Amino acid sequence: MGSLRVIKNMSLFIIALITACQAQPTIIYPPSLVAESERPPTIEPPQVETQSASNTPRSELEPTFTPTQEPPYFRVCESSIETDLEEQTIAFSADWEGDYEIYLIQADGSDLRQLTNNERMDIYPRWSPDSKLIAIVTGDLHTPKLTIFNLVGAGEERLVSDLLVSRLKFVWSPVGDHIAFWSTDNIYLVNTSDGSSMNLTSGANLNAGLPSFSSDGKILVFDADILGSDQNTQLFIVEADGADLIEFNYDQGDVDSPMWHPFEDKILFSAWSPKDGYVLYVVSIEGGDFILRIDPDVSIFWPTWSPDGNTIAFVDITSQSSDDDNRRTDHVLWVMNADGTERTIVLDSIDGDPVRIIQGLSWAPDSRYIAFAGIINGGMITGDLFVVDICNGEVDLIAKGVDAVPPSWKPTSD
Repeated sequence: MGSLRVIKNMSLFIIALITACQAQPTIIYPPSLVAESERPPTIEPPQVETQSASNTPRSELEPTFTPTQEPPYFRVCESSIETDLEEQTIAFSADWEGDYEIYLIQADGSDLRQLTNNERMDIYPRWSPDSKLIAIVTGDLHTPKLTIFNLVGAGEERLVSDLLVSRLKFVWSPVGDHIAFWSTDNIYLVNTSDGSSMNLTSGANLNAGLPSFSSDGKILVFDADILGSDQNTQLFIVEADGADLIEFNYDQGDVDSPMWHPFEDKILFSAWSPKDGYVLYVVSIEGGDFILRIDPDVSIFWPTWSPDGNTIAFVDITSQSSDDDNRRTDHVLWVMNADGTERTIVLDSIDGDPVRIIQGLSWAPDSRYIAFAGIINGGMITGDLFVVDICNGEVDLIAKGVDAVPPSWKPTSD
């Protein structure tokens, strides 16, 4: 493990600055789902005997959205290659039988299947890059472990490591040979074949977020607090062999949710400071940063690249007055081009009701659709699974009563 090397005040030169006054946000007026009486019934848990169940295909429902203005320009919307939702598969978890199990469903709401059937907790499914495996967190909240399902052949499962997946989430390497996650007090890299592990942050005294891999899988980036320090949350990178843990110092505020570009040497992250509010950055470890300033009244959470790297999505959390004179928070989904143009509100209500929670964002492989667990009313544990089309704002209800964590799309075969 290399020693911690701190780069103080790494002031990367500015390539471009996009201010809110240059382009006002484009607003797609929010769509509505069909009337309550016309919605598909709440999905019943699949039968154990067949591990399958039916749900009303989206194509049988009434259209949900009619654009009232010209849609924004996103490159994917001009593509002549279209992938039908019924051809794309989503994995998610739900507690429909007294414990959390893993389910698969087509993105149009058809062909619901049950993947796991046991008495333990099974959550946070994530497809391997080659789509042959699904990794999940299993056990219980006190002893969450990493388990992999082989979807080819007999469909056996195996425990990958005895390390605890402390934050109940993890990330695959682009090659699919390793998985990274936070365990107890460090970030570990686990070999998915033999279960061997490497501590990437040993001795650094960090409290880190979920890492993100570079496109070649050789470097990881993550945000972290240095324990015992009053320093802001910073950006760190570390090589996958455990060498050269480096801090990128950002003095103006706290950084959050770094994500490596799918193909290029670019890292997307959000930052907040009392002076500038929320700002999006795109930085290169070789030097250079690209600042995307959004409207100062817009907060920025969970910024994510689309799989083709051309588009960025994020969630804005707003505070509103409610009927009982209390304050409530609503979530708004924004999408824009990677250069900051065409900043667009894609979704801020469903069936006329504000979206209380958008729990994570999961891009489809075609970079046109985003799946999320949304909560319209109720608590924080369960929500409904939705898919939204960024080109026309159409939102589809896929399944009700799912675990309020980001779903996972099956990767497209090469």
